[in-house]
Amino acid sequence: MGAYAWELQVFENGPKRMFSTSGLHCPDPYQPWSFDSRFLFLSSWKEGSFIQEIDSGFARRLQINGWVASVIGSRRYPKFLVATDKGEYLVAIDGNVVQIPSVHRPKYGCPYLSWFDKGGQFFAVENQGPGLARLRFFDANTGDVQADIPLNPLWLFPYHEAAYRSLRRDVWALVLSDSRQCVGSLMDEWSSIDFDEASDVLRLMVYRPVGQIFEKRNQRLCKVQENWVEVRIRPE
Repeated sequence: MGAYAWELQVFENGPKRMFSTSGLHCPDPYQPWSFDSRFLFLSSWKEGSFIQEIDSGFARRLQINGWVASVIGSRRYPKFLVATDKGEYLVAIDGNVVQIPSVHRPKYGCPYLSWFDKGGQFFAVENQGPGLARLRFFDANTGDVQADIPLNPLWLFPYHEAAYRSLRRDVWALVLSDSRQCVGSLMDEWSSIDFDEASDVLRLMVYRPVGQIFEKRNQRLCKVQENWVEVRIRPE
């Protein structure tokens, strides 16, 4: 919609307004509520990130490095999973921030993070190079790695990779429709990821070619389509 900042108003039982604040940005994915609905994780363009206590209105400023890309509050723990363009963090509702150094960051963008509360863990889907990715689980309290599972899009959706090697990955080379294109690197990595905590189903998508490379306006292009897979996660 073109908006670059948002205003938030929180009400209790209808007309009673508890607090409001403006100049916020909305990460994606974003689940800002704490497990007990008493705190909100908010991020302001001017003032940085903070934990807002609903009842008192008190805001705890957070020492987080970088621009916030995603925030997921746990349904079980008094913590948030936060990814920025500089790193990943476990953020407690009391304002304590712990960086998670063992999460592998892709060359561009951020890894996908989500809670797996049934196992007392969180996990990361990490794109680790062309056609390569891993699903890694971490202890919810310490951030220590507990499981490491290959989840390569090239294995799940194989294709004649050599025939499309000349397609540039750093330009808008993938044609989705007559009016939509996307960057060529999305043929090598999971480009859409979503986790349904109610069903424990992880959904991932990668683009695959549906025709040969062709030229248009001196640029090499290829038509692609979405390929989805669902993975059900179970606690050990």
